[in-house]
Amino acid sequence: MIERLLTESRVLVSYIYFSLLPDITQMSLFHDDITISRSLFSPITTMLSLLTHLLLISTAIYNIQKHSLYSFGVIFFYLGHSLESTFIALELMHEHRNYVPLAGILISTLYFLDKLVTFKKLNPNLVFGVICFCFASSTFIRSLSWTSYPQLIMTQAKKNPESPRTIYALGLWNYSEMLRLNETKVADTNAQKAAENFNRVSKLDDKSVYPLLATIRLIDQLEQRVDKKYVQDVTRRIQANFVSNQDSAALSNFVQCYSNNYCTIEPLEIESIILAVKESTKISLNNKLTILYNYSFALGSAGHNDLSEKYMFSANKLYQNQHPDRRSAQEESITQ
Repeated sequence: MIERLLTESRVLVSYIYFSLLPDITQMSLFHDDITISRSLFSPITTMLSLLTHLLLISTAIYNIQKHSLYSFGVIFFYLGHSLESTFIALELMHEHRNYVPLAGILISTLYFLDKLVTFKKLNPNLVFGVICFCFASSTFIRSLSWTSYPQLIMTQAKKNPESPRTIYALGLWNYSEMLRLNETKVADTNAQKAAENFNRVSKLDDKSVYPLLATIRLIDQLEQRVDKKYVQDVTRRIQANFVSNQDSAALSNFVQCYSNNYCTIEPLEIESIILAVKESTKISLNNKLTILYNYSFALGSAGHNDLSEKYMFSANKLYQNQHPDRRSAQEESITQ
């Protein structure tokens, strides 16, 4: 919690910076590569950020009568970030969170800019025109990277080479291109790039399983034998770490691929993964049930009916243990 609050102090300064000087080289779809603040001085910008917030808030309170519009803007900004950028365990940063609060920063800035223009007797139309030109130019330049999805994702990957989500998105695009071009060899360009990107994500985010599952799907698609070490690595990560919603969704899709004829991996080959999910206390019940039910269906599709019933019964039992006053999820779905 302390590390989160310290890190968010730097994130808030980034929001202020982007509001006043929208640096398109730093703005991105994802900010999952932020350095975590371990203490007040690690990194040193943590302390500088806290001092910045202290200065802004104290001046806003001190000038609440004399410069009320400035004070309103500053307070509006901090109130706008009071939930998502404080103690609630959300992702550290998303630029869209600043869409409303940035109005506060702009109000405060324009208030003093108006004072400056009046004091210096500057041409307000000229000042306004220069500001509009600068903002419009940066907006136009940034829009060029949105001309197509490949252009967007490759631009983001160049700007954020340490962002797991960005590199993963690039790997998924390589994978989709491989399917579109009907590439079937490991040495083919898109297949090779997809493998490299998934492997890189696995190293950048060494607690998540989604990049490993993507690698297994890729190997299977290329009609190569999946090395058992990938299954073992997935199992080990599930046992050791919190299973996020992203990982849960990836696991759910992964166990469905056989029953949907998207892959040839036998359900029995990944049973150790499902057992790890079943025993994990670091995954939400709903996600666990979804994975177990999907695995049960996959087993049934593969002809392992007895084992399919076993996992279905196990999932129903888990559900009933949590909701003793309700019928099993299976019974409810049948009724509906």
